[in-house]
Order: sequence, then C-alpha cells, then structure tokens
Amino acid sequence: MVDAQAQLLIVGQAPGRRCGKTLADTVHAFAEYLPEYFPLPYPSPRNRLWMRKNPWFTKLVVPALRRRLEGLLQPL
Repeated sequence: MVDAQAQLLIVGQAPGRRCGKTLADTVHAFAEYLPEYFPLPYPSPRNRLWMRKNPWFTKLVVPALRRRLEGLLQPL
C-alpha cells in the first residue's frame, strides 16, 4: 500500500476577505500553498457563477489538482 497524503484547503468567501484576499486570489495562487495544501473553492452548486467568472480555474487549477492526485496515487 502506498502512503500518500494530500490536504485540500477548502476556501470560503468570508475567511479570505478578513485576510485581504478574495477566494479567487487564494485559489489562483494555489502554487504558493503547495505541497502542503491545495486551496479549492467550496464545492457547491452556488459556485457555478464563480466558475463562469473565473475560467482559469478549469484550465489551470483542475489539471494541476489531477496531476497532484495522480502522483500521490501511483504506486512507488
């Protein structure tokens, strides 16, 4: 069995605003949080508008997340 670890940092709207960053800022800067965390928007149907306003998410972040998880799940 492979010992793999991934921590997904699920980001909501409010915490980011208190830190001076928006949800989009935090998720777009996902590489700054790697390899310890991978920030993602909260999974909700209400995020469809956010995803339409941020097309870079499906072009940049989703493929990077897939590569990260595939790398963790491949046997050593």
